[in-house]
Amino acid sequence: MTTFKAELGRHKQDGTWNVCVRIIHNRQKRRVATNIYVDATQVTKSGKIKDNEVIRKAEIALRRFREAVSEIDGSEYLTIDELKDKLVEKVNSPYAFRLDFFTFAADKMKSMERKTAEGYQTSLNALKRFIKKETLDINDITTKFVVSFRDFIENEPRIVGGFKDKVVYSDRGTKKGGRAVSFYLSHLRHIHNLARREYNDTEVGDIKIPREPFKNGIIPPQPVTKHRALSVAQWWMIERHTPVNRREELARDMFLLSFYMIGINTIDLFHMQKTALDKGVVTYSRAKTDSTSSDGATISVRIEPEAKPFFDKYTEKSHDDPHLFIFHRLYSNEKNFNTAVNKGLKHIAKTLNNNAPVIPENLQYYYARHTWATLARNDCGIERSTVHESLDHATRGAERVTDVYVKRDFTNVWKANRKVIDYLKKSIKKSNN
Repeated sequence: MTTFKAELGRHKQDGTWNVCVRIIHNRQKRRVATNIYVDATQVTKSGKIKDNEVIRKAEIALRRFREAVSEIDGSEYLTIDELKDKLVEKVNSPYAFRLDFFTFAADKMKSMERKTAEGYQTSLNALKRFIKKETLDINDITTKFVVSFRDFIENEPRIVGGFKDKVVYSDRGTKKGGRAVSFYLSHLRHIHNLARREYNDTEVGDIKIPREPFKNGIIPPQPVTKHRALSVAQWWMIERHTPVNRREELARDMFLLSFYMIGINTIDLFHMQKTALDKGVVTYSRAKTDSTSSDGATISVRIEPEAKPFFDKYTEKSHDDPHLFIFHRLYSNEKNFNTAVNKGLKHIAKTLNNNAPVIPENLQYYYARHTWATLARNDCGIERSTVHESLDHATRGAERVTDVYVKRDFTNVWKANRKVIDYLKKSIKKSNN
């Protein structure tokens, strides 16, 4: 049996050691130098590697040697030198550097926000389904490989369930939308670029990851999002709708509350704490953008009179429970809560469309946010920058730098929300007269 171990090579004049792979075969030992180097701060006094990043890189090298020996038929009958030569040939061809894409991605995802990491994991799972393996050397990702993966995503049926390594596909033949293709490839490109940035040193010409497989427009642009704003008449139909069950009631209430709270997301409602509420104002960090915003995506929304009944209705009454609302009692997680709300809205749309199609069949919670933004910009004449701030979109470029120096004042946001609500109420009253 052949075994491998990472150990330090000879001490060099510049004060560093080369990390070697020690091969033990038929009770004989040989060393193979790697392109990994350490200094005195990265090893213990007894000569053991203590730097976690070096340990991770060394483990990748060892994994490559283990994979290589499994590919050599009759390796047990070779001499130590014959085996060493074959191993070096396999490991160093075509590139000496090896990096498992999935292992590297998992390491980078640890520092991401949970919601962001989940999106990346979905993309990586699709890649694993494509290659039917759990490991992938980063230098095996070529432009041809990416094109093939893109074709796989575009033609893979929509997944409707599954567990562990088994997925259940839709039997209707429906496929993923263009947004999924763009998102999956963009996630992989980002991980690939992080690896190139970390392992390539262009200044000294040390290029361990030479390929740039995501260039030249290989990632299709995201399709333009379908306009999801409702008219005043459609909004009024939903507001005055009498729910037929508790799910419809919850869906209608959350839809209206989202509008009155400037498009607040279900995930933020689900996790909101009592500490977020102070003197009629709710201050929270928006989960969708808190990893990209300079201030943690913090926004303060004043509770308008139209929103207060929903606060009273769904507020957690227990003093020992830190949650502001009772939604965590009704559903095990924010995904189930969001799904229930959207299912209720679709049922409402089906009921309202009984005689004629007057409401979008695929009515979703996000329609409230889109409707608020559309009324604010097009009907109330609110400046684009204020609409942008009200929706708490992540800022970029010069605006993001400016935000670092300016203390945020949400007065304009509250005025904008009041103006939109008043416009909606006035328009409904006018149409009913």
